[in-house]
Amino acid sequence: MHVVDIPPTQPYNSAMGFWSEVFKKLPTWKGTINFFYVATNWSTISGDLEQYRQQIKDRDQWLETYKEKHKEDIEKITTEAANKLAASEKTSKSWESIHKYTMELLMDTLFKMALKAQLYPREWEYEKSRYMPYVQDIVESMRAKIPKPPLLPSDLDLARLTGGLIRPQVGTFLAEGGKDKEKDPSKR
Repeated sequence: MHVVDIPPTQPYNSAMGFWSEVFKKLPTWKGTINFFYVATNWSTISGDLEQYRQQIKDRDQWLETYKEKHKEDIEKITTEAANKLAASEKTSKSWESIHKYTMELLMDTLFKMALKAQLYPREWEYEKSRYMPYVQDIVESMRAKIPKPPLLPSDLDLARLTGGLIRPQVGTFLAEGGKDKEKDPSKR
């Protein structure tokens, strides 16, 4: 059998030691004064605590409201950005179509200028100084790709080809601005 040794307790040497232990267990004067202060002013303290709790609730509620408003603002800004992007894409497409149409008109005009330059080279030499150098270059490069027109027959060639049915005076009618030299058609 095993015997357990229990250490002997120290007996209190004096009555003062006993009372000092009792006083250690009791609250201090400061604690006692605080207890009586709280007990006498409980209604004021409980009101202050209630206000403090309400402030905490109000802050939490404000934070939740702020988070919701922030989410709404983000959604609003996102929606506005998406709408502006869609509008800019639509505008971009319309500008692209305007640009395409303008380029088609420009190319058509340049082609007509090149065709005129090919058909009437003297007029082109006279008029080309009115255009910018890069327009002249474009028209000249387009003109080089257009085949040369066939030669127009002169009035004498027409008379020879038709056996005299068309006389040279027909050409002079147009050259004179529509005024025929012969007033009397019977003299023809």
